[in-house]
Amino acid sequence: MSVIYKQRIVDNLLVFMMVLTGTGAYAYRRKDGVYVVPIGCLRN
Repeated sequence: MSVIYKQRIVDNLLVFMMVLTGTGAYAYRRKDGVYVVPIGCLRN
């Protein structure tokens, strides 16, 4: 299951979109600008 995060600024302009996945070895940016980030990449 993936979680999609959208960060917005005051005038509702989309700043970035990220899909948080449960598995994967690395994060990457798709051609359409969406970031795909495995949960393991968010730890220190």
